[in-house]
Amino acid sequence: MRCRTTHLVLALAFLTMQAAAQSAPPEKGFGCDAVYFLDLDQTPAPSSFLDATPVSTEFEDVYGVTFIGPAPEDGGAILDEAIGFGVSGQSSPNFLAFDESATYSGGGAPRGPQTLEFAGPNLEVQINAGLCESCGDSGTLSLECFDAEGESLGIDSIVGSATLQTLGVRAIRIFSCELSFTSTTAIFDDLVYIPCEDDGQTPAIIPTLNTWGLIILLSVLIVMALGFLGRSRSTSRLDP
Repeated sequence: MRCRTTHLVLALAFLTMQAAAQSAPPEKGFGCDAVYFLDLDQTPAPSSFLDATPVSTEFEDVYGVTFIGPAPEDGGAILDEAIGFGVSGQSSPNFLAFDESATYSGGGAPRGPQTLEFAGPNLEVQINAGLCESCGDSGTLSLECFDAEGESLGIDSIVGSATLQTLGVRAIRIFSCELSFTSTTAIFDDLVYIPCEDDGQTPAIIPTLNTWGLIILLSVLIVMALGFLGRSRSTSRLDP
């Protein structure tokens, strides 16, 4: 009889363990809610590369984004749409512009690729991209994002047109992205990114009240089972 009771207690303990595991909260996923939007329209911009300089740290303090060109004097410039690239789909009036046939008055050229470095990790980065079709231009525009060690986390590419299209990469811990293009001209605007401290590690599971109740019940059942086993052994020794 004691043996059957012990088996019953152990079976109940096993079922309690299964219930406790099922009642645990789910693993943490993508839970970052803040969305940052940089439309590049904060200040008036020139409408000519000759009157502009490569964008650099202008948005670092407020937006946590630094723009880095392929060389210190190179990279895209924030221009007014009055430059006449004939694009649509951007937020007026400014955008990030490139033209590898142009030069800056102080030296250097508005050429790519352009690196965007973020002050912290991000979960997703998007930007709208296009080119000057009315200039007879064509090509592919790409957004590639990287982790803190410079390993690629993903790339998105489009065939460029005068209507800006969205490029986007979603991955855990994006620290930088690169804008590149095979065309002569390129226009990028309306950067969207989701700052996120999630390092991709599953946090320790904190038991809920229901889980604590099941754990306590499991402990009691295990103690009862051990008690039954101990008494059963003692009785068997005393029997002739």
